[in-house]
This record gives sequence, structure tokens and C-alpha cells, in this order.
Amino acid sequence: MKSETLATKDIILALATMPKRTRSLLGNGKKYKALLQEILKYDSEVEDSHVPSSKELQLKTNLDATKCKKQLVEIYND
Repeated sequence: MKSETLATKDIILALATMPKRTRSLLGNGKKYKALLQEILKYDSEVEDSHVPSSKELQLKTNLDATKCKKQLVEIYND
């Protein structure tokens, strides 16, 4: 499935539930580092851990909706 057709929440969930793979993208010097760090705060091993919504990520990273989605797709594709 193309990432452009995935819902934002599905991309966030996919990235959050693969922390080892997602964490490997931190050192590549891309603009999405802050967004990636926020997603990685989710811990699927902790029962009451919360997957952040797009709105929460936007507020924590000071990105507008368009930039947030663009960066999420870029992370997903990488």
C-alpha cells in the first residue's frame, strides 16, 4: 500500500510499534528527527502507554498539519 493513501494515524501506529526499525532512522540527519523522537516515546510494552495523535505530535514539534503529514510519510518511506 502506498504511504500517501495511508491514514496519518495508521502511519503513526506503524512507526510506533516498530521502535527498533524506527530508531535506526534517528542518525540519518533528516529534518524529521524531533517528530521521530516524539513517536518513539510510545512504548508498546507498557499497557497504558498512549500512541500520540497527529494533533499531539503537531503541538509538541511545532509543525502544521501539512508538514507533519509530509514528514510522517518521509519517515514511513525511509
